Amino acid sequence: MKIHHLNCGTMRGLGLKPLNGTGGYIRPGLAILHCLLIEADGALVLVDTGWGLAAYRNPTRFERVFRRIVRSVDDEGETALRQVEGLGYRATDVTDSVVTHLHLDHAGGLRDFPGARVHVYAEEHRVATRDRTAFEGAHLPAHWAHGPDWLLHDLTEDDWFGYACTAPFTLGGVEFRLVPTPGHTRGHCMVAIRTGEGWLLHAGDTYFYHGQVDPDGPHLPPGGDVARRLFSVSAIVRPMYSFAPGLVSLRRKLGPALDIFCSHDPHEFERYAAT
Repeated sequence: MKIHHLNCGTMRGLGLKPLNGTGGYIRPGLAILHCLLIEADGALVLVDTGWGLAAYRNPTRFERVFRRIVRSVDDEGETALRQVEGLGYRATDVTDSVVTHLHLDHAGGLRDFPGARVHVYAEEHRVATRDRTAFEGAHLPAHWAHGPDWLLHDLTEDDWFGYACTAPFTLGGVEFRLVPTPGHTRGHCMVAIRTGEGWLLHAGDTYFYHGQVDPDGPHLPPGGDVARRLFSVSAIVRPMYSFAPGLVSLRRKLGPALDIFCSHDPHEFERYAAT
């Protein structure tokens, strides 16, 4: 198994200081879209996809506005498709996509790999495709209008170190589990991947700042406590505080057998990309 850490979308938004500790309160910060490309026996698997080509070439109105708000860098070379091609593969070589959730910045690239099977938590699929509310506009049906081969995973009696999870599924001999952490979306999940040394956990938007899950001393970024108090009712911000203590405990328990990262923290991406 070989794992590539990909940044599938750089953002230079304002007000990121209390979320991930970058920039200032009125100066641009830095956020990324941390995705994985996993080469395994007979499989090429993406975990999240970042922006798709259409976000740069023919965006929906919502994509255009959203990318302007987060100050997304206009570089289609960062798309998963272009990076997959840069590694010598074609779009048709990607056999599977596993998504943490179906927001536009995590699933926008699904249509660039129309032949790939899409693995998603059943609740997230239900919400995104049949039960969206007016407050869930970041689920864009255009991203799955090509009619992907959905593989829906639901909770079973299995558990992953005390967390409810889906039954394990295997791609190219590699074991995956979806671990629900609802809040950011109703069906948001972490993706747990068994490696030879232990587990790699893609936490998606469960948290936003590496210090929140630091086993040696969890801490918030500058201004983070103010954000916690001001936005404690926000479905976007609340998960970054509610699940972090459990992940800290899990990191302490498993030690080096657990590697964990979230979707938007550039500090974590630099560490993993360097290896």
